Order: sequence, then structure tokens, then C-alpha cells
Amino acid sequence: MVTIGGYGGWGDAPKFPQPMAIEFLLRRYIAGDEDALKPAVHALDAMARGGMYDVVGGGFSRYSTDNFWRVSHFDKCCSNYNIYNRGDNGKSP
Repeated sequence: MVTIGGYGGWGDAPKFPQPMAIEFLLRRYIAGDEDALKPAVHALDAMARGGMYDVVGGGFSRYSTDNFWRVSHFDKCCSNYNIYNRGDNGKSP
């Protein structure tokens, strides 16, 4: 069983999204680990509900400066977009 903080994600501020950990959890879920889906969805929901998602320009900020994902650092990384928005089922281009 994987556990994460009540505010989603791992650790304290500054909070960096952990796309590889989320991808790992999603793969575990696909492989049959029913408990792996909840923490992955919780982390993604917390990031989307907080200030990480740029509603004007789109995309996610690089990290949050608080524990609640509300105060984002206004810096975006293209490499993060590739991980968050993958629709390739894990295959490289």
C-alpha cells in the first residue's frame, strides 16, 4: 500500500510533482494493484485543484512553493509537459 500526504504528493514545500512516481503507480494499477490508483489520482487532483495548472496559458508549473499546491513557481518545463500529457502508452516517439 502506497501512502501520500493529505495534500497530495510527497514531502514538504517546495513541492515538486513526481511524474515518474505517478506513472509507476498507474503502471502498478494496470498490473493489478488496486491500491495504486488512489494515491496517483489524489496527487494529480491536488495539483490540478491548486495553483499548479495555468488556466490562462495551459500546462503545469514546475513546482509549488507551499504544501497545498496553491502557490506555484511561475516556471514551466517542457520536459514536464511530455510526462504529464503522454498519450503514448509509455512508448517513446
